[in-house]
Amino acid sequence: MTTAFFVAADWLAEHIDDPEIQILDARMAPPGQEDRDVGEEYRAGHIPGAVFFDIEALSDHTSPLPHMMPRPEAFAVAMRELGVDQDKHLVIYDDGNLFSAPRAWWMLRTFGVEKCLHSGGRSGRLEAR
Repeated sequence: MTTAFFVAADWLAEHIDDPEIQILDARMAPPGQEDRDVGEEYRAGHIPGAVFFDIEALSDHTSPLPHMMPRPEAFAVAMRELGVDQDKHLVIYDDGNLFSAPRAWWMLRTFGVEKCLHSGGRSGRLEAR
């Protein structure tokens, strides 16, 4: 499969059952909305088959600064626990704020995952079914 870094909602809709892709929901509350329960929002509705890539939970909580990158070994364990398969094309989306999907993409790329794609906010409104 040859791909660009970005995919559109119609592409994802056509490939949603493709065994070579895995979908990651990377929604995260933006600054000023920290009281939002994005985990509950994910549970209430997400793209079918999407795994919740919780940036807050994946961050290094030993740092006094928010959302710092985790140690490589901690990230690897978390990805195994989530069932993320780096051999698949990972399609990452967020809830439309367009900052958390790129952050997830960057985290994955930093830790060596090469096949990650960004599909934009809520995958261009490919709604949960």
